[in-house]
Amino acid sequence: MKFSILVPIYNVGDYLNEMLSSIDAQDFTDYELVLVDDGSTDECPEICDRYCETHSFARVIHKPNGGLISARRAGIAEAQGEYVLFVDADDCLKPDALESINDVIEKNGSDVVIYNADIYDGTSRQVFFEHELPEGPVADKRVIYDKLFLSYSMNSMCLKTMKRTLLDADRDYTGFYDCAVAEDLLQSVPVYIAARNIYYLDKPLYDYRVTTGMTHKCNPMYYWSNRKINLDIRERLKNEGIEDLDKKAAFHILIAAYAGTTQMKYADTFDSAQLEKIRSDSEFKSAWDKVWDSSYSAYFSKKQKLILKMLHDGNYSLIKLLLKIRGGK
Repeated sequence: MKFSILVPIYNVGDYLNEMLSSIDAQDFTDYELVLVDDGSTDECPEICDRYCETHSFARVIHKPNGGLISARRAGIAEAQGEYVLFVDADDCLKPDALESINDVIEKNGSDVVIYNADIYDGTSRQVFFEHELPEGPVADKRVIYDKLFLSYSMNSMCLKTMKRTLLDADRDYTGFYDCAVAEDLLQSVPVYIAARNIYYLDKPLYDYRVTTGMTHKCNPMYYWSNRKINLDIRERLKNEGIEDLDKKAAFHILIAAYAGTTQMKYADTFDSAQLEKIRSDSEFKSAWDKVWDSSYSAYFSKKQKLILKMLHDGNYSLIKLLLKIRGGK
């Protein structure tokens, strides 16, 4: 079997049938579908059961809720295909996705294929990332590592297909089950380290829905989840010959601090104590010293620099005012 499509599912009953229809629409048919119902309390379990009753290539795992990492690892443990790809239950694959990926693999012997997505709001689409790399084999993986820290365009587990043997299935990830963000980065790094032939396909093969998920929810653990994962991948990448690894990892910490701060606009009440914990954190302080006056500060947008400077200086009332006035991202 060529592909295992793994789908973690939690309370997305309004979108699950549309995702399943996108699987049915695939031009390439040598695949299995593994649905992982992560303790859904809506109609998702019933939808999964009905689908598997009529589709012999599909099976469902019903498990207690454990979060996205837990669900994905459960799917990996069950996968039997030579290659694995992930689809979030509220997103969709393009009809030619599997065929396009298989063409690349057959022609290039690739063990990882990275591709693009369209951002989909339910009616219209626009390209997620514009020409992140030249299409073709990636000559130097360090280019990808830089993007993991500086642009995030290579992070998503849903925008790559990889050999199942690269997925470190035996590693114990339970210590990260509480990390609701940055889990794509956590699980992508071992894949990239183990890969020997990576191909970048500059084509949208995936519809990434932006009307659901955590986009407009305040997650008080946003910074701390990123911090925990940052420490892990920094250790894993230390022997990969990455120039300025500490500074690039520090940049990632500051971006996490910025995002954790701006999420306050979605909170019921503005919690300055939460921001003070970030400001006082040793990793934030160290990252500030490494990056703020370095060449990497040029990667910050004007708004990112403004918010981070106010966070560093403890100007929480100004942050509150700016978020209230500006809104948006």
